Amino acid sequence: MGVRLAVIAISLLASHLVMGQTAPTEITNSDVISMTKAGIGERTIMLAIQHGPVKFNTSPQALIALKQAGVSDQVLNEILSAPRMANSEAKSSPTFKSSEISGPSERMAFERTIAVSDPIDKAARLETFLQVYPQSVAKSAVLGMLAEIKPQAETSKSPPPTPNPITIQYAPQTTSQGLTVKVLQEQSVPYTQESAGGISTSCNIVGMSNTSAYVNAYDNSAYGNATTNTNQHMSCNSYDTTMRWPHVLNVMFAQASDGNSYIIACDRAWRWSKCVPLRAGDTFKAHFTNKGIQVEAINTKGKEENPTYHILQSKSSR
Repeated sequence: MGVRLAVIAISLLASHLVMGQTAPTEITNSDVISMTKAGIGERTIMLAIQHGPVKFNTSPQALIALKQAGVSDQVLNEILSAPRMANSEAKSSPTFKSSEISGPSERMAFERTIAVSDPIDKAARLETFLQVYPQSVAKSAVLGMLAEIKPQAETSKSPPPTPNPITIQYAPQTTSQGLTVKVLQEQSVPYTQESAGGISTSCNIVGMSNTSAYVNAYDNSAYGNATTNTNQHMSCNSYDTTMRWPHVLNVMFAQASDGNSYIIACDRAWRWSKCVPLRAGDTFKAHFTNKGIQVEAINTKGKEENPTYHILQSKSSR
């Protein structure tokens, strides 16, 4: 395993060095998180940063997100001291101005979206903006901001609330060696949350007016007339600026080797969420954590994952 990680690290570093000779790809916060989760050593990550080029977000929220993702203090210090940091950050700032948006409602929605500081809320609002205004002139800028904010939103996301808290019965939080769970039934329930926004209407004067005139002058006198024709009229448009967040609640009924039956669930609120349903009929190795039951599973790409599911209800099956 160590040899494999070393090969991956060397390959990644070599690719950055080779690309630097042609069209260098800047290392971002997301790249550092990906390398850390892949098990690449901090020294190798620091070397990759030193060879650059880099484009880091060093805001307090971004640094907190990196730390929560497991990035070491040594790598964080290397990010802060990267020689091309200032230029990279300047380039990463969006150059798009809201004044380029002609529609007042669309412009207001854009300004409200980029003003949000919380990464989770901002990511959701950026996606909603793209859904409401798919042909917006700000589309490229919004996609760029969304790519930057996604890693922060994922690492800072708090566990979603569970439905009907009165009915929840938590299983004993004890360590269980060799616990297995067999999924007997699974169901995915979609729902939507809404906040803020509403119907916004704007009216503008459109059209133009033309004036034609003639003047005759005689000695010190002048006479004539002017005629004005206009096709101006008022045009009104209404927009729904409500922010909508599509969710999917994945719920499973399973029996475990500890003699209990469980209803476990997770809430998929983002496209990049790791919340997935467990297929009915499959058996998984698992253990208890302070957040629920963590399952050893393999994703569709063949990689190991350890999703955690909240325990909504438990009951003895014996």
